[in-house]
Order: sequence, then structure tokens, then C-alpha cells
Amino acid sequence: MAATAHGFFLAMTAVDGGENPSVVTLGMSASTYAQAVGAAPGIVAAYQAITNSVIVGYHVIEKWSVDGADATDATELNSKKAKMTASVYLNPLKNVSLSVVNPVDGIFAGGVGTDGYNVVDVADAALVTYTDFFKNAAGTGGLFVSDGERILNLLRGRRA
Repeated sequence: MAATAHGFFLAMTAVDGGENPSVVTLGMSASTYAQAVGAAPGIVAAYQAITNSVIVGYHVIEKWSVDGADATDATELNSKKAKMTASVYLNPLKNVSLSVVNPVDGIFAGGVGTDGYNVVDVADAALVTYTDFFKNAAGTGGLFVSDGERILNLLRGRRA
């Protein structure tokens, strides 16, 4: 799957008086990453001047589009989810949640009308490939769960 880079976003996390975070994402007109990063502090300061929330962090995101992706290939709705629980590496008493929007039926233990229809198959090869990115996060380009943690094991999941 090839992808093409074209543009940048600025995502700011704004926290209100109740400590509720909101992410404000803005498209940027910068033509290079250096230009986007250089413009970000000024944009954040300008936004801070017009909001009662506190900007607690921001990041610049490079926009990539997957070549040949066609949204008409999606057959279900993103409101359907697979919600999973995983244990945390070096803290096995703590659990975290992961979810997949519009999950394929293949990650579930059974088909329509069976006992496993709503149960995530934590040993499914495609799901293991994805969740391995959360296991190998440190310095490998992988993914983190809450607070920069990695997962130890995917424990269970269900259709939601």
C-alpha cells in the first residue's frame, strides 16, 4: 500500500476548568515540515488568546493519503466497534482498552448466530499483527497505550 504526503495539521489539546480535554485540529498551509513546526507556536499562542481553556500540548501532523483508497469499499459503519482489554507490560495488574472501528468479522471467534459472534478472537493473526505494534513500541516506531506504556497481552474483547 503506497501513500502520498500532502500537507500538515496542527492538533492542540485544550483542557477546560473541569479538566476535560478537547483536541482542536487545524489544517495548515505550510509546504514543509520545518515551516509547519516553525508556525505552530504562533498559532498556539493566538488560539490561547481567544479561548478560556488552557492549551496543554500540541503536535504537528503530516497528512498522508493512501493511494487508491476508496471509501465506497467500506460496507459497515464506524459506530460498530470491537472493544478489547490488554494487560500492561511491567504492570500486569493494570489493564488498558483498545478498540477497532468497523471491525471485520474475521477478528471474532464465530459467525452470525454462533456463541462466538460477539467475542473477539485474541489469537486472530491479523489482530495479533496489529496489537504487536503496541508490544514493541519502545524505539521501534511502534505504538503506545496510555502514558507511553506498552501492552503485555491482549486479554479479551467483544463486539460493541
